Amino acid sequence: MWSFGSIVPSMTEQTTKRQPSKEQLAAMGRGRKASSAVGAYLEALEQHRPKRGRRVSAEDLEKRIEAAKDVIATTSSALQRLNATQELMDLERRLEEARAPKVDLSALERGFVEFGAIYAESKGITYEAFKSIGVSPAVLKEAGIKR
Repeated sequence: MWSFGSIVPSMTEQTTKRQPSKEQLAAMGRGRKASSAVGAYLEALEQHRPKRGRRVSAEDLEKRIEAAKDVIATTSSALQRLNATQELMDLERRLEEARAPKVDLSALERGFVEFGAIYAESKGITYEAFKSIGVSPAVLKEAGIKR
């Protein structure tokens, strides 16, 4: 057998696994915090973006729900009952969404302001990219993300 001496460790030698330094661990922790804060804010923005079209009040939805229930109860047409049933399901879902508690974005926004610039710099994300997905210019400015 060929022997390469100390150049190649033998199969029986244990190789030591390198441990990250305290600075590296701290940097990884900051990166995780930044990613989490930015992600939570962007998800909340996406979920609570205003819908297009005219807003319908909860009272109007309740009236439409009652009308759909009347159609289901009184019509003899199976197709009309089917359509009214689907409309009823859609209206009940919209009513539930309308009555759901509003999310306070201020805490998530504070997290974005604190960590947004760190995240943007580490990932090479521009002001325009954030703005294009709905982050307001005022929040970007506060976060220190420049054009």
